[in-house]
Amino acid sequence: MPKILLAAHESTVEPLGLMYLATVARQEGWEPVIRMFSFPDDLYWECRRIDPDAVGLTSYTGGHADDYDLLGLIKEAEKDIITILGGPHASYFPADCLEHADYVVVGNGIRPLRDILSASVKPGILHYPDADDDLPLPDRLLFYASHEEHGRSPIKSVIASSGCPFACTYCYNSMKKVFPNRQRPVAAVIAEVADLLKASPDTEMIYFQDDVFGAGLEWLREFADEFMQWDIPFHAQTRFEMVHPNSKINRERIRLLRVAGCTGLTLAIESADGLIREGVLNRKMNNEVFFTTLKYLSLNGFAVRTEQMLGLPCGATNLWTETGIDADLKTLQLNVELRERTRLPTMAWASVFVPYKGTKIWEYCDEHGFYTGDNSDAPATFFEESRLRFPKEWTGPRIMEWMDDDELAEYRRQMLVLRDWFSTLALIPNGDVLARRLIETDGGEDDFQRLLKTHLYDNELYGVTK
Repeated sequence: MPKILLAAHESTVEPLGLMYLATVARQEGWEPVIRMFSFPDDLYWECRRIDPDAVGLTSYTGGHADDYDLLGLIKEAEKDIITILGGPHASYFPADCLEHADYVVVGNGIRPLRDILSASVKPGILHYPDADDDLPLPDRLLFYASHEEHGRSPIKSVIASSGCPFACTYCYNSMKKVFPNRQRPVAAVIAEVADLLKASPDTEMIYFQDDVFGAGLEWLREFADEFMQWDIPFHAQTRFEMVHPNSKINRERIRLLRVAGCTGLTLAIESADGLIREGVLNRKMNNEVFFTTLKYLSLNGFAVRTEQMLGLPCGATNLWTETGIDADLKTLQLNVELRERTRLPTMAWASVFVPYKGTKIWEYCDEHGFYTGDNSDAPATFFEESRLRFPKEWTGPRIMEWMDDDELAEYRRQMLVLRDWFSTLALIPNGDVLARRLIETDGGEDDFQRLLKTHLYDNELYGVTK
């Protein structure tokens, strides 16, 4: 039986795509092997050990250069091996990827992999935009057997829909919609949950990885009726627009989520500055939406995680916005105030902004000088040092003066300190005040403990400010 190695970079999130594709491989008469890797060399030697007839990689921008090199080494060692690149980077830059792989899969990989493994197509770029194949049951046992830490995790992932109906400028959706927004049938989702609980009976929580879960109200009604019978909680991602209680539809959506067993939601704020959200990120909502929504969700017993990005480009035309660490601290301050007034968020999560090539915000950064690269320096994750440059301050209709190298290095350092402590600071009364003191230090645990004690005792308890 021919063998295929399906691989992706290491992540705390289960590689659902690879598990679905493993089932497809079995159906086509191939033996699948799934591996997640931290270093390309590790996967290269694993490939030599397994000796597969084909290897398929899920590629993300930032790790794509390593993927190219890895496939080159594999091909050099085993000239007859079939090489396949899929995933977000391959979907949006297929021509570049084709220089490094026999097959490049754009978008959904179910039907393309069937055709590749059955030798029904010639090497090249495969894109079936009209394919509407439902996902097979993922081969979880295969993955858990080789990645026991994921198997032991009490939280397991499921996806109920693909794609996203929105087009934020920092997402590839602003470039072109390669992944159509499609809702899986409720019966298919329930069948997958049943299979999941059979494979991992100790599961305590399901995380729906959809970009926007439960957008369709009729689907959600059917889902709630079916899922509530499992008596297992779930967490889901959605948008503030979908759960803002200003409409009857949204209030019904919140009710159905709660009835179905949803105990928590992940909602993105991104920036405290409304002008940045609307004019730069294409997220049109005012700050009052956050307060109203979180207050309502709090009263209905939901936990909430907010998401935001540090190091965003500021307004560069006719938008007056803050820049640098002041802008980042304002986003922290918003989370602190939200918790004070609504008791949410339960936690606040922060990443470092990356301008992915081809997106609308990449064009914005290039036009105004924040970033002029081609992503050859893109980090493998969005938690690493910023690649942008920043102005000293907003200076009118166009940027006149940029941070020098020393100022830029200092801001990047401060940004990483804030990233490391953002979740904790958001839960502390006036945590943004503490943050201003913390970023002036190295930001280590000793610094934090020392400053926290002073903040809670002198400032918060006794009211001493000096």
